[in-house]
Amino acid sequence: MASRGSGKWALVEHRHHSRASRVYRFQILLPNGTSTGLTLKDPGEEMPLHDFLNHIRTELENVPMDGGERRGIDWSGDVYLEDLLDRKIDKKVQFSDFATKNTNILRLQDGEGFVRTFENMWDLTPPTELLQELPAEYSTESALADLVDNSLQALWSNDKKDRKLIRITIDQEKIVIFDTGRGMDGSDENSISKWGTIGSSNHRVFRAKGIGGEAPYLVPFFGMFGYGGTIASMHLGRRAIVSSKTKESRKVFTLHLSREALLEKSSSKLSWKTAGGIRDPSKEELTLSPHQSFTQVEIQGLNRYLGAAKLQRFLKDIYFPYIQYDEDNGSMNTRRLVQFEVNGVDLAEILENEVTITNLHSCAGPDFILDVTFSCTSTTSANSQAHARVKCVYFPIVKGKESIDSILEMLRENASGVKENFDKFSRVSIRRLGRLLPDARWGPLPFMEPKQSKGKKAELLKRCCKRVKCFVETDAGFHPTLSKTDLAQHDLFTKALRCLDGSSRSDSSVEDVNVDVHRVGRSLSCTQLEKQYHNWINNMHVKYDVEIDGGDNDHTVIINPSNKERLGISEDVEVIRVYTSVSRKGKTWKRGDHLKIQPGVVARMKSNFHSLKSIFYATLEYVVGEGLAGDICGEARLICRSIECSDNQGCLLEEGPDSMRLNIQESVSFPISMIDNDKCHTMEDDSWRQIRRKKKEKAPACIEILRNLQGNDLAIERGLPIEQVIMAGYKNPHEFIAVILPQPATTCSTSLLDKRYILKDDEIEMEMEINHLPGSKDHLRANRIYRKLKKPSSRDSINGLYIFQLSEVSSIFTKSGVYQFIFSVVSITNIFHFEIACNIFLLTYCQVLKCRGAKIQVSLSMKQR
Repeated sequence: MASRGSGKWALVEHRHHSRASRVYRFQILLPNGTSTGLTLKDPGEEMPLHDFLNHIRTELENVPMDGGERRGIDWSGDVYLEDLLDRKIDKKVQFSDFATKNTNILRLQDGEGFVRTFENMWDLTPPTELLQELPAEYSTESALADLVDNSLQALWSNDKKDRKLIRITIDQEKIVIFDTGRGMDGSDENSISKWGTIGSSNHRVFRAKGIGGEAPYLVPFFGMFGYGGTIASMHLGRRAIVSSKTKESRKVFTLHLSREALLEKSSSKLSWKTAGGIRDPSKEELTLSPHQSFTQVEIQGLNRYLGAAKLQRFLKDIYFPYIQYDEDNGSMNTRRLVQFEVNGVDLAEILENEVTITNLHSCAGPDFILDVTFSCTSTTSANSQAHARVKCVYFPIVKGKESIDSILEMLRENASGVKENFDKFSRVSIRRLGRLLPDARWGPLPFMEPKQSKGKKAELLKRCCKRVKCFVETDAGFHPTLSKTDLAQHDLFTKALRCLDGSSRSDSSVEDVNVDVHRVGRSLSCTQLEKQYHNWINNMHVKYDVEIDGGDNDHTVIINPSNKERLGISEDVEVIRVYTSVSRKGKTWKRGDHLKIQPGVVARMKSNFHSLKSIFYATLEYVVGEGLAGDICGEARLICRSIECSDNQGCLLEEGPDSMRLNIQESVSFPISMIDNDKCHTMEDDSWRQIRRKKKEKAPACIEILRNLQGNDLAIERGLPIEQVIMAGYKNPHEFIAVILPQPATTCSTSLLDKRYILKDDEIEMEMEINHLPGSKDHLRANRIYRKLKKPSSRDSINGLYIFQLSEVSSIFTKSGVYQFIFSVVSITNIFHFEIACNIFLLTYCQVLKCRGAKIQVSLSMKQR
């Protein structure tokens, strides 16, 4: 076909280089709204119009026409042909004016009026195997993004001076997508029919250009599957009209789709022919596209109405780098690669979308950026190479509030449908060729997870790691799912990305994938990656995290606190601030608040750090922050008094000789992050009193030493010789079995053991100490001969037993005197301050040789480790 300025009669010029047999294909648009194909082999240089019309009539007789009755064609009248440049053929058909490589479109006129839409003009029949590969799940958003993908790809082949515009208008009845891309026509290589034919994307040829290059890989050659047009439009609505024009064509080609018609034809035979047409471009179309190429998709009978505001936010997130490109090092201004509009609103002005809100809350510090190359020689891999940029961004805590919480609050206010919280917030998002994959909301990559699990530094690192979000940008070497909402999980490069830690792989299927990690141009080993990432985390924490900012009241400054370890603060801290209230998570936490602290929180107890295994009830006393007001230091601490601790044993703010001091006494130090993690909640006074009453009822009140009468179920052979005279030759028991009883229990040395009242608590241990006194009054000369700490155990389905083996004590009862048995309760986490009823037994023992009295004294007491 000829170009617009040539003397040829066709639309696009094609030169012939061969003198071999020539085949000419024509699509004849008939005046009654139908169309037919015509193929002529070696027709010569020219043919009289009458003979050419006879060929058309013969073709019509051989091919049955669909669509019911149509008006006849007046072959006896003034019949002639027109090409797409509106030039008339009324005498001879000159075949040199037509191409052999393309289908040439001609309109037949019979003087009786002409229609603009023609049945069966375009053949959309896909390869049979592709019909079995359609996406099983396809959302409205995915379908719309597929159509926008087509528009964005079309724009990328524009000249630099051409306008790049994607304009979308939507209401409850229809949606119209207009782009100023290169457009389509009736030529075979650029046919509008390919837009609607599954598996024949016009953009497949450009896919190789999407591999490699520089991040963020903004080369939108998404159409590797070619499902976009028909599937997407028919998912959105019942009917679609596609109109398109190229720079070379004068006419606008149209393609008409109907879901009902396609379903009817696909169920009967694999021949999807649909209506089409040709028209002149409108003034609005030429105004929007000064370079005179465009495509418009109008979808009617919508299945679901998205709403303009929601659509604006969705598209801004999906195509953000194409709308606002902020990585141009040569300019301080934001570049706009493509102009996006939805209902007249420029998407560059939209600020309520997730990506924009997330960017606004990131810190100003440096990002942790990795450039990763994946290569594979396996025959099972579709590509041999893929590239990704992994960018970790820190979201600090500001004035006691996590930036991620602020992001989630704003998204909820904008009705974005986000259901995540701080812990479940997506830590990884992925873009492929600059396009967001919305369902790729992954958890942290392996290198982002802290390896240490114990200690204060490990807890700090673990908390700070939760303030990082990773933005992964990949090239076309990675395969997406069919709906392009996530990376294909079976793809080797996807699996390798999920295992990204530079070392061991949990998935053996990616052993053939070589992963090369670079940072700032230097290759990193797994150890170097972990070390540099943790150093970056620590630096960001020190520079940008503000745990508390002055609290809600005046504070007390303490210089060089002497009990840093007990307070749970850093050793190098020289100044602390003490508050009686603090704002956190939208509320004020003040001194005297009753708290319910969940298991899993790591608390600084009297001797060490301990992870709570059960609910801890406490009263808030003070809030401690490191450094002076405005300093960016470590995590603030909450000093709390246990519900089992009296007021006078709680934390005291005292005036020392030189300055104020904080005497923590029996109180416990907790990280303020337990509030952020929803591990701590305030309690009403009534609930607090009820818990306190239950705690008092269940508190240890008595230690009972079991003897044979009480311990029949436990197979105790002999008990302690209580108030009896023991003759020479007495064999002492092999073991003592003790239990702890709460206050409601009634103890009696002659009663049977009531298993209901045995206190069962794995965090309470019992200690037995045996001392020898030369005389009954020589307590200062007591000599310890045995000491043992026991955890509770069970025997014969009875739990809460503390079993001490006397067979381990070789020196017992070998000297005359008093043997003192002291049983003590040792609690790991709880502090007991209730009155304890202690049973004291005075036992008598007669030594065989000297026959001098030996007294055995049993003392029961409660103490904290």
